[in-house]
Amino acid sequence: MDLRSPAKISARVSWYAIARAVKPRLVVETGIKHGYGALVLLSALERNAREGSPGRLISFDSDPFSGWVVPERLRGNWQPVFASTFDVLESTLAGEQVDLFVCDTPPEYEIESFEMACAVRHAGERQVLISAGGDRNPALPEVLAEAGDEYHYFKERPRHPVYPGAGVGLALRGYER
Repeated sequence: MDLRSPAKISARVSWYAIARAVKPRLVVETGIKHGYGALVLLSALERNAREGSPGRLISFDSDPFSGWVVPERLRGNWQPVFASTFDVLESTLAGEQVDLFVCDTPPEYEIESFEMACAVRHAGERQVLISAGGDRNPALPEVLAEAGDEYHYFKERPRHPVYPGAGVGLALRGYER
């Protein structure tokens, strides 16, 4: 499998850039599947740590075989949790402050609104929320409206017409506007 394929990494490149820019202490990702998102986020965290800003990643997926692309060398700061987020997200995040939250589960309203609301409850002073589903449902904009924050949507514009591009829903909470 070619990891350089736009369909495999695509919008996750923005996750890398955001993780590098905000230097999160705790990143939470929901939806691991193959592990491309975890790979990108852990690579950013590894580089941040080399520059003096360590961080860790907690990822959730109900499939215990998820995350196979993440190499052993990056797994030290990774806590994969294999259970439904409805069952374990709140308890796993108890006492934690989430600096960067990436919702990469199926873009179903019930799932995403639950996960985003939980992330907001566990926010640190500043927090970035990312919806990998982009604009496929209104969960993130609604959660942000309740919290008094703004929603932004970024659409990829690929150079090659073979790949239609993806989009990313984004919120920057606690950052100056």
